[in-house]
Amino acid sequence: MIDLSKLEKSPETTKVEASNNIFSELGKNTYSYLDVISELIDNSIAARRTDMILEVTIKLDFNQKNKVRLFSITDNANGISQDKLGIAITPAGVQSCQSLNEHGLGMKQAIAALGKLKYLATKTIEDSKARVIKEFSFGELTTYYTSEFNQESGTEISITDLKSIVNVTQTSVTNTLTPYLGARYRRFLAPDNKIMNLKLLFLEESEQTSLFQDSGYNIKREWIVKEVKPIYFHPFKRENKPVFLKHPISGKGWKAELTFGYAPQDKEYEELGLKIPNKFQPYYVSIKRQGLDVLLHDRVILFHQLFELDIVPNRHADYNTIRGEIDLKEGFETAITKNSIIEDNNFRYCLEKVRKILKGEEPGPKKKEKLFTT
Repeated sequence: MIDLSKLEKSPETTKVEASNNIFSELGKNTYSYLDVISELIDNSIAARRTDMILEVTIKLDFNQKNKVRLFSITDNANGISQDKLGIAITPAGVQSCQSLNEHGLGMKQAIAALGKLKYLATKTIEDSKARVIKEFSFGELTTYYTSEFNQESGTEISITDLKSIVNVTQTSVTNTLTPYLGARYRRFLAPDNKIMNLKLLFLEESEQTSLFQDSGYNIKREWIVKEVKPIYFHPFKRENKPVFLKHPISGKGWKAELTFGYAPQDKEYEELGLKIPNKFQPYYVSIKRQGLDVLLHDRVILFHQLFELDIVPNRHADYNTIRGEIDLKEGFETAITKNSIIEDNNFRYCLEKVRKILKGEEPGPKKKEKLFTT
């Protein structure tokens, strides 16, 4: 190995320059369409105002050939001030371990995965007009003003030249996208403590009269995303309750809460007075949907984890009714694509404690009761 203390300083220097290619390369990720949309929603949540409910609207504009030609997302959050706009565009420029804007990459990744930025318009409560930029790049960017963005504050992102990932239909939105968004953001959509309203619009192109208003479009279909929660059936109380709720677990440098229970069988749904979920719903009882959700910052990062977390040796129909949550409170972070948790010592120790509690090897809220057989 080289002894660094014996190095000689060279008169030469190496210049590292930023490349605009990064803005398109960020789109080459492993995101699903649900993940991409979630990244943009996360940005809105991270920037939300505390004096009002966050309103997020996603629009898909169809041309007369029934092809999606434009994707946009609008919120009424704080907006981005001029002095922070540049750093917000810079990859990894804004980072916060205490919010959903962890890495400062999500917005750029999502836009590049969906297509090409048409514009980003943003306005703070101090601004009389919204600022608009039409590209992401390093260096001096031309900024425009518009009075057509008639909100007190917020941001709108519009994306064109859409990629194949935006291959959506009314059926897929109804069956899959809307319920999974409802499950992922259930804590923000809860009626008794609502933080966000979220809706999706299919717009049909007519004669466009404004860049920001919907006056140039006909609303073809509207979906209101509602809270979707796991349904439990307590084996003794015969109620919609887990076996235990938010049991605190912790270790050096980390804290989490564990919820565990069982989904109802067909007749038990009837006993609870609830409708059986259809096969597309997030918590339909099946081998693909067994396990616990993993949450961070009140948002579901991973759905239906059991075999994947090495809690059981393999997937088996015997585990289909297992439900619950691992709510990560402190000492954890996501990967830069935010569809997985960094598997550091904190996460490994957390999962080991979960395994031992569920297998009855370590005291939990049910003492050392074995909760299922592996």
